[in-house]
Amino acid sequence: MESNDAQAAAELGFRRTDNRYSDHKAIAYEHEGTFEIDGRGGERINKIMRWWLKGVMVGLTIQTNRDREHEFLGSIVKSQNCDGLECGTEEPGNRTIVGFWARMDTEEGFENLGLVLC
Repeated sequence: MESNDAQAAAELGFRRTDNRYSDHKAIAYEHEGTFEIDGRGGERINKIMRWWLKGVMVGLTIQTNRDREHEFLGSIVKSQNCDGLECGTEEPGNRTIVGFWARMDTEEGFENLGLVLC
């Protein structure tokens, strides 16, 4: 995907249930990632960091109680010069993360993402 717009190139993508990509900001899914967490063995997510560029969510970092983390940042590299790249951190405190919620726009993608706590 060639783009002069860092936001369009970096947007955190999603896939529709009918396997179409967003028509507005099409994303090649070469940046898909997997992060396995050993829940049965006691590993828990203890922090998420959401990355924003010009008001659009472009990435997510997940950290566990075993000091492991994985970044889902698409094509964006945090060290590159991205004016306006911001990060928000959320931790569950003494509660347990049992899920995530997200608000999405059918064309723009993720508008927000948060934790479901128990």
